[in-house]
Amino acid sequence: MADPTKQSFTPEDSIAPVEMNGLHGFISKFTVLKGAQRELWLTFLIKFLLYTAYSITNKTMVLWLSKDLGFSDQAAGALVGWFWAPSMTVFTLLAGSLTDAIGLRRTFFLGVGICTIARSVMAVTTIPWLALACGVLPLAVGEALGSPVLLAATPAFAAAALQPEEENTIAVFREASPSVVFVTNVALGQNQYMDEFAIPQGAGSGFVWDKQGHIVTNYHVVQGGDAFLVTFDDQTQVQAK
Repeated sequence: MADPTKQSFTPEDSIAPVEMNGLHGFISKFTVLKGAQRELWLTFLIKFLLYTAYSITNKTMVLWLSKDLGFSDQAAGALVGWFWAPSMTVFTLLAGSLTDAIGLRRTFFLGVGICTIARSVMAVTTIPWLALACGVLPLAVGEALGSPVLLAATPAFAAAALQPEEENTIAVFREASPSVVFVTNVALGQNQYMDEFAIPQGAGSGFVWDKQGHIVTNYHVVQGGDAFLVTFDDQTQVQAK
């Protein structure tokens, strides 16, 4: 195929990744955390404390509803199980959309503010409807708004916990990807007025073979074509010969 001049990646020998299966592979998924950043460990610790606090909150909220607001034990349990917990789930799902709209930092501080106000109301009021409308429900909203922060932090800090073979694979991909091209196959035709026009025949991927610009691709990509257009990684397009 053709010789569009383009600097290409020259493959080098690399260590093939070693796939670990069985019990050793399962354990290695946890031991890899030994080399993780301190922030990743803090993120996991915060998640653990958050889940623990959520469990304790559910139990103490039942006691608060029954002792301070006069609900029966059955009604208090129903409010937590059928109102508080589902509200947390729904608001957590909606928190992602709000984060996309106003940003992660603003979402976090908004959640902190709502939680502060909600807990203040719950601490001072003994009016059931006020405690539910201005305390319990807003608290579910505030707690849910903290979820995107932890979800964003985990992959951000987990990048340093890759195994050597994974880092090698990523490095090879980053170096080799600029040599990948997109080949468009075009046949030339004529209409009744003898005007030439292009007829797309097919397209496919390929890669730069050498510094002379030779392209390697599948035969079906170039079969029956009269002209070929090569699109490089930087969107540069070159007519191939």
